[in-house]
Formats: sequence, structure tokens, C-alpha cells
Amino acid sequence: MGCFHSGLETSFGNADDTNKHKEETLIFLDVDGVLNVGIRDPGNAPFSFNETNISMAQKIVKGDTQSDIADMLIAVMRMQSCDGTSSTFGDFLSRNDLDVCDIFIHRFVKIIRAAGDGRRVICSSSWRRPKFAGRLSQLQQIISAYMGEPFEFDDRTMLENEHGGQDRLRLIGDYIATYCKTKIAYTKLRVVVLDDFFYAPIQGWTCGGAVVDSLQSAQSYLEGRALQTAEIEARIIHTYTSSLLPSGVEVQVGTGLSLRHLGGALGFLGAVEPIVDLMEPETPVEMNIMPGTISSSLGLMDDPQTITVVDSVPPSEQVQALIFLDIDGVLNVGIRDPESTSVSFTEANISVARKLFKGDTISKTKGSEMLLSVMHMDSRDGSSSTYGDFLSRNDVDVCDTFVHRLVQVMRAAGEHCRVIVSSSWRRPKYAAALEKLQQIIGVYLGKKFQFDDRTALEDEAAGQDRLRIIGDYIDKRCRNNQDTTTFKVLVLDDFFYFPIQDWTCGSTTVDSVVSAEHYLESCAPSTTKVIARVIHTYESLLLPSGSNVHVGTGLGLQHFHRALEFVGNGHSQAPFDCFAL
Repeated sequence: MGCFHSGLETSFGNADDTNKHKEETLIFLDVDGVLNVGIRDPGNAPFSFNETNISMAQKIVKGDTQSDIADMLIAVMRMQSCDGTSSTFGDFLSRNDLDVCDIFIHRFVKIIRAAGDGRRVICSSSWRRPKFAGRLSQLQQIISAYMGEPFEFDDRTMLENEHGGQDRLRLIGDYIATYCKTKIAYTKLRVVVLDDFFYAPIQGWTCGGAVVDSLQSAQSYLEGRALQTAEIEARIIHTYTSSLLPSGVEVQVGTGLSLRHLGGALGFLGAVEPIVDLMEPETPVEMNIMPGTISSSLGLMDDPQTITVVDSVPPSEQVQALIFLDIDGVLNVGIRDPESTSVSFTEANISVARKLFKGDTISKTKGSEMLLSVMHMDSRDGSSSTYGDFLSRNDVDVCDTFVHRLVQVMRAAGEHCRVIVSSSWRRPKYAAALEKLQQIIGVYLGKKFQFDDRTALEDEAAGQDRLRIIGDYIDKRCRNNQDTTTFKVLVLDDFFYFPIQDWTCGSTTVDSVVSAEHYLESCAPSTTKVIARVIHTYESLLLPSGSNVHVGTGLGLQHFHRALEFVGNGHSQAPFDCFAL
């Protein structure tokens, strides 16, 4: 398989003077409950949050068949997660091809980067066993895609049987002890453990002769396994919670790598200040079932060049939100290639680009260099985030992170929201892809979802055609609806990977985001009020070669926050986002 270096006792090498005072970091990774969300089922394998399990549970709950497991899955899915008051566990579904969540992998990669060059990543999960070799190899490929470079686990813990969390902790301690003896007698060592410890609290454990009954004592145990000559500090990120269902039943949940956990790990590594103190008593807590609205707030990240003022709407007035959704460049990251169609950030495209760039095919390396260069550029989604962090799914060309953000915008818009497909995906040849997207959105929403409508199937040669067709839709909608006097129009579009300038829509000249919004507002009849906001998911980037490239950025944080502010009647309702760090 090639996943690990050879033997535990020989793979570290010997200590020498060059290692003196060197700082090293060991990162121990569990997978289930850390890179996915799962529920403990005593005596059986845990239930993970993938689309298949959730879809089946939804069908069972709607039918006449009674199932405690299905009820439990749906209840936990709707519970508030550790990512903020507007986020639920159902927001963190696993991929279709492998039982891991892309959002959590992205966060794990941030931890790897923060650890620096002197790091070793050790697989301590049950996935280290030979029967899971295929899964682990695929996980390494996914992590490699996010990192933009080849990744392999440096080692694994011993293949002893584990009957609970105390065995997992002891094996990690054994690894630390062996590592210190063979490698780092004079080295400062940091240890980060990412583990849910078999979906259980840390209490009543005995590791050797040590009693372990809390996070602090578990960390002290690990630090005590090092040689006295080694300076060691350990931090355990325990991705676990015990929750009470509305029925009163207690359920054990592996929460995945939440923002809270990510902040704790990065703070320990010195990358950022911790979000919260993770040293909290491990007692069952009653989790809230999410309502249909968003109530938390964050500061906005508005672009001062494109901010528009949202007119206030009297509370008594009927308001309907119309969300016009482009897909390419909004729900994925893409690059406009002047010589062909746009190129999106899929694992397959990135893999081909790497192979071509390494090869001698000069005529093909220009596009490959462009793709790889943009992949490593700052995406403005946080201090360490790049466009390569937002790869599309394998089954359909959308990024789960951006779909997750779209769903939060839809929730904030309320029950009078209508979502209209204005993308090229509205055309019949994309019917299968659109159907799959509807299924994905439905799973995030926790109910069946279908787009309410689509714009007219006219030919579009450029962004001005897209804007005009949206304007025509607004005109017809306003004239045919006598009950609504005010419409909020939110347009999420990259407009064919181009800036808004020198456009002509009918007799109107459009040369900015603001003028595009004014154009849409003017399309309504005088009897109807339209308030428009255009979220232009576009950026022109300068490559190292000196050439410019047009990028559909996807629904970035600044776009996401502006959309939430708009549909929230001018008040910030932005939740904690899954990529806020």
C-alpha cells in the first residue's frame, strides 16, 4: 500500500546533535468521529452521517415502519452542532465515495500546515488496519488534493486490539515513549491527538497504573510517557459530545472536527488564538433542535466597492425573496480558459494538471500551470485558505462548502423564498446534474427540495445576456403576482467569469455591480417595489507568469455574509461558517 514507513522501532532514526532544541509535532488522527459525524450504536458499527443513511432514515420516518435508529439519526441531524447556533450536524455530511466530510478534511489540512515542517502525522484510527487499506489510500489522495502536494501518513500506532478509549490512549502513549527513545532525547515535542475515543467520555480509565478520568489527566498521561530529558506538551482534541434527544434518550456523538476543536488545535500550535477553552467538564448536555430561522450574528466582510444600501421594509408588508442561482463559479471554483470552456476545481482536473505540468508536453502545460497556480492562491476565506481548499465533489461538480452556504442563505430568506436556476444547468442536457444537486440540497435542508423555476432558455453569449434574462423574469413575475408588493432579488452569479463593464441591456448601460442592481430594480412595473443585490463571484488574478486569469471564486465568505445580510432585511444574521478560520 505504501501508506507507512517501515517498523515502529526503526523508522525514527537516531538522535544526534543536529536534533538538539529542534521542535517537532506528532499529530495522531482518528477518522470516524473526527473526519465525519457519527453516532454510537453499542455492539455495532457507528452510524455515520452520509447521504444514503440520512435518505433512508427520512423514508422510514415518513412511512409506517417504526425505527428507533431512523428517529435518532433524524433527531441528531437537526441538532445544533459545535459550529455556532445556526449550524446543525446535518450540515456535515460525508462524501459519496468515502465516509469523510470535505469540510473536516479542509480543517485537518489547516492543522497539518500549522504544525510546520517538523511534523509527523500518525494514523491511530481503526482505518490503520490492513482491511481498510483501500479507504486509507483514498483518504491520502483526498488530503493530497487539498494540500496541493503528495501526502502520506508517516506512521501508524501498533495493531493491537482496542476495546475502548483507554486502549487507544495507551497505544498513543506507547508510540510517544518509543519515539522519544529512538529520536528526540533533546527535542521539544508537541503532541496533538484528534480522537473521539470510540464515541465515549474520558472517565474511569486505567492505562497501565495510571488513572485517567478527564482531558487533563489524559494529557498528563501522554506527557508522562516521554523521557525526562524531552520537553513535551500534549493537547487532546476530543471530538465527542453526549446529547439528550427530545425523547429523553441519551446519544453518544462523534461530532467531527468542529470550529471549536479547530480553534483549540490551531491555538495550541500557535497559529491563532483558541476560539474557546476546550477543557470543559465532559457531562451530557441537552442539545437544541434547530428552528427554521438563523439567530446568531457575526461581523460582516462587505466589499466597500460593491455595497448597496438595503431599503427597510415595513414588517406588515408582504415580501418575497427571489434567489437567482448560477452554479459554475458559484457552487464551485472555476477558471475561464479562452481556448475552451471553463475548467473547474475537481480532483480529476487537478490530478491531470499535475501530471502534465511534470511532463514535457509544452503545448499543454500552460493550462496546467494556470490551474495549479490559482489553486495555491489566497481565496480570502481566511488567513490560510486557498482556492485549492474548495474542490468539487466526485459525483457532481459542486463544492459541499458552497452548497452548505447556499442552504444557510435559503434558510435566512424564510418560507417565502423562491430559488430560480439562472445557470446553464437549467438546460435539458444538464438535467441529471441538476437533479443530483437538488438531492444534495434536500439532504442539507432535511426535506425534499426542488428549484421553484428557471429563467428562459434563450441563448447567452455573455454576462449582459444573463442579466437581461433575469430582468425579463423579474418583470413577468411582478406582473403575474398581485399579492406581493415588494420583492427582494438576490443574484448569485459570476457572469461567465467576467467583470461587469461595458454591458448594454436594452437601452441601459451597465458597468458596475451597483448599476446592475439598479437595472434589475428598473425591470419591475411601477406598482411593484424591487430591491436587488448582485453577488458577483468573480475575480481577476495575476499569475506568477504575469498573465491575468478570470476566476469564478465560488460563494466565498464575503459573498456569503453579504447575501445573509441582504435577505435578513439589512441586519447581520451571519452564522459561524464552516470555513471561518
